[in-house]
Amino acid sequence: MPTVKISTPKGMLTEEIKKEIHKGITELMIKTEGRGNEDFAKFVTVIIDEQDPINWSIGGNVVTSEIVENLASA
Repeated sequence: MPTVKISTPKGMLTEEIKKEIHKGITELMIKTEGRGNEDFAKFVTVIIDEQDPINWSIGGNVVTSEIVENLASA
């Protein structure tokens, strides 16, 4: 049973984008690991783990809420 975990700062992903990620990753796992067998979907687990921005850094700089807002709106 494959489990795909995606970590991201809170506020980066809308509900719509999360749904797209769940669907897209599941389809990719069906295509690759499941060799195209649609029944393989029942074994695919996708977890989106959102963390407070203070727990993230990019290039050694702690991510601020302002950075998250700017990236999310880009």
